[in-house]
Amino acid sequence: MRNIIRYIFLIGIICLSCSENHRIDFDSEIWKNWVETESTMSLRWDMRKDLLKKHKLINLNEREIIELLGEPEQRYSNTYQYNLGVARHGIDYGTLTIEFENEKVIDFKISRG
Repeated sequence: MRNIIRYIFLIGIICLSCSENHRIDFDSEIWKNWVETESTMSLRWDMRKDLLKKHKLINLNEREIIELLGEPEQRYSNTYQYNLGVARHGIDYGTLTIEFENEKVIDFKISRG
């Protein structure tokens, strides 16, 4: 019986460690000054849900996005891309892609891969 309880406890710990419980409150200054190191490689990934919960990105203009998130790592004609770091799913990296039309955000997407 003790082995069964230990086994169930171990399975529970493994399930909890694999869950998406790594949330950090979004902080614009920390986001903008983020440098990927071994200890901070998932920092932006962990902030992403709080960012989207607290800030409605749709209809913000380019200046407002840069004030909030800083300069993007990649900039295309109508798209900004921000590196989110390790996505806590194996070796996947996350990316926040923001699409503009007439200098306003019309869409955004978080991807990992």
